[in-house]
Amino acid sequence: MKNLRLYSTLLAALVLSCSIIACAKPKPPFEPGEPGAEAPDFVLKTVDGEKLRLSDFRSRPIILYFWSDDLYPQCEQDMLLLQTAYAKWSNQGLVLLAVDIYGYDVASVKRFAANKGLTFPILLDPKLEVYRGIYNIPSGVPITYFINNEGIVEVIKFGCFNSMDEMESKLSSILINPK
Repeated sequence: MKNLRLYSTLLAALVLSCSIIACAKPKPPFEPGEPGAEAPDFVLKTVDGEKLRLSDFRSRPIILYFWSDDLYPQCEQDMLLLQTAYAKWSNQGLVLLAVDIYGYDVASVKRFAANKGLTFPILLDPKLEVYRGIYNIPSGVPITYFINNEGIVEVIKFGCFNSMDEMESKLSSILINPK
């Protein structure tokens, strides 16, 4: 009888624990292909060693561009288009963060940025903590997130941009007065 009471108590505790765990719904992982989700926050270092946090730029439109310096030819045209967009709209508050997903050779990335006249921050994600861990991207660069001033992903572009017109059409979803 004593054992039956003990087993009943343990079973009740187990059932109660399982129901508490089942009710505590964990936040689902960010899905990279779903506009409308809040852009997950992160902190990364720039090529100059400065730490930047995505949420520090809330209230401003953001282009978040994942790329790799290993893919120099494919990403070069995008970087030039991004620089053009940044120069044109940064006075409207546009933030552009380019995340090098490997970033092993900081000197090479700095040289590339200097040679191309890039003035936006380039961040490094050598362990893929943001790319794979937070943004849940299985593979493939470049990938560009257009994030509105409330931190919501409006548009996701997989692959390279075909033209400035294509980039501007996507930018229009996050800029207040695109002109």
